[in-house]
Amino acid sequence: MKAVFRHELATYFTGLTGYVFGAFLLLFGGIYTMVICLNAGSANFEYVLSNLSFIFLIIVPILTMRVIAEEKRQKTDQLLYSLPLSMTGVTLGKYAAMVVIFLIPTGVLCVYPLLLTAFGSIYLPAVFSTVVGFVFLGAALLAIGMFLSSITESQVIAAVVGFVILFLCYVESGIANFFPEGAGSSFFA
Repeated sequence: MKAVFRHELATYFTGLTGYVFGAFLLLFGGIYTMVICLNAGSANFEYVLSNLSFIFLIIVPILTMRVIAEEKRQKTDQLLYSLPLSMTGVTLGKYAAMVVIFLIPTGVLCVYPLLLTAFGSIYLPAVFSTVVGFVFLGAALLAIGMFLSSITESQVIAAVVGFVILFLCYVESGIANFFPEGAGSSFFA
């Protein structure tokens, strides 16, 4: 598992995928921090993370589209089958590498509220508990994207289907509000 983890982590940093993911997340994190906390004068960094969760619709499919689909397309998945690892170990190694790539820019985002304390009082326990929820949301969406990458050989199809599924998850509660009470409650919880 460690060998797969190190290989995947090196792949993200030798190509542009890891850098683009981190730059995109930090760019929009900085924009939302400027607009919500600095321009609007709000001391709630939680709103930044709430708005940033919409950006996951774009960046998670970009990060996860190649993780298994590329292995299938190039037929290198046969090499993974021959490793002295179970497929669970291979999958966990690939997933752990994606989570690390997600945690690096999230760790940088954790510095933003500390910098904002110079401009006002921010309730840091609420901020960092929101960051924990943000990490869990990101990890769950990465798992969904990885699953969708495993059912196709095409990176483009994995990215498009990933975007559609994540978009449906994002608007699910809004769709449920259109139904009368009890009519869609079994489908839209």
